[in-house]
Amino acid sequence: MPYSMIRTEDGFPLVIDQDGRLHEHISRYLMYLYDVRVLELSTVYFQASRLVHWLNFLDDNGIELYSVTRRTILEYRKKNQEDDMSESSNNLRMSDACHFYWFAQNDKGWCSGVIGINNMIKGRSYRIVVRKPTSHLTEFHMPFLLKVPRREKQHVPTSDDIAKLKEALYESTSSSAILHKEELNARNQLMVRWMCEGALRREEVVELRKDDIPKFIRDGNEDRLYKVTLKHGTKYGKTRTIEVEASLIKETHNFIDFDREEITKLDPPTVFVSSNTNGNGSLKPSTLTDLLTDVCEDVPPHGCRRYSLTRKACILYRIERAKAKSNERYQIDEKAVLDKVAQFAGHADASTTTQFYIDLARVLTLDDNALECLEDRERALRSELAEIKAQKEAHKGMLIAV
Repeated sequence: MPYSMIRTEDGFPLVIDQDGRLHEHISRYLMYLYDVRVLELSTVYFQASRLVHWLNFLDDNGIELYSVTRRTILEYRKKNQEDDMSESSNNLRMSDACHFYWFAQNDKGWCSGVIGINNMIKGRSYRIVVRKPTSHLTEFHMPFLLKVPRREKQHVPTSDDIAKLKEALYESTSSSAILHKEELNARNQLMVRWMCEGALRREEVVELRKDDIPKFIRDGNEDRLYKVTLKHGTKYGKTRTIEVEASLIKETHNFIDFDREEITKLDPPTVFVSSNTNGNGSLKPSTLTDLLTDVCEDVPPHGCRRYSLTRKACILYRIERAKAKSNERYQIDEKAVLDKVAQFAGHADASTTTQFYIDLARVLTLDDNALECLEDRERALRSELAEIKAQKEAHKGMLIAV
């Protein structure tokens, strides 16, 4: 292929032609994404890879970089479809190309009349016509993007899906040329744990503060549940409290103490930091989404949250089944499970959405292997034990109060 990507010593991606010459405009755009937009280096890398694919498509078809039209985009879309590319990946390729042209035309003046919103009154017409944006998150809307098939509502990843996500994240970071790979892997794996075990939304993950993490008690009791109060990044700004396992708190403190400062010398109040030193050191929600979906489209951040809520519902429902098994007069208290899952999720009430997880847990707990592999089952048993102890302590407290 005429164009390819190389990395600098610090892992920054650059685009070169077959003679080893730097593609100045594309490379300067990548620097803009990193320096001005303050995107994570891994995100810039994936965009560079997609832009290389675009350049090679243009070269194969004898089209100059700034001679593109709407038809060029549509032909590119068709080529990607013929290669059995998913709709979302195809859209990413077209979107990256269009955003480059928007930057080249409107920020740098390297071209004119390539992309924009037609205005016949002012005599403005463009070869790639886009529309006004539907939200403040983007500069324009691309009408030629493919409709992405909607997944079934409330798709819940399995433990195998989560394991594949973790493995893909690890392989992607380990095979890259970026600095501090070991520490970034520790960060990425820990963020997934918080989403999968604490049901954190992506905004809550990147806004999780060091001060939010309770002190780890080193008394050998690994079955204790720790309360964590989330005050930042929560939906509607409402504070909520979750309970997580001791091992998650311990791993988080280890990350803060040993790995975090290797990623950046900046010290924002958040637990998770960015390797991009051009910002304040904090991660963005969109960066977390890109990080996951670039390596595993099937498990976005909210998919991890759905997995966590299902896992929590199953733990609570198994305890209810155990109570019913030990006492034939005991009736499974689904309302208690429903209320606890709603509280864990940060829902104002036990809504229809929360009921879905209870219905799913009722079925899954009939088979201990339905959701988990042996390692996950062991962790689930630890969680159940911690939950049982917490319930017994709460019951004991009620008796003392009476």
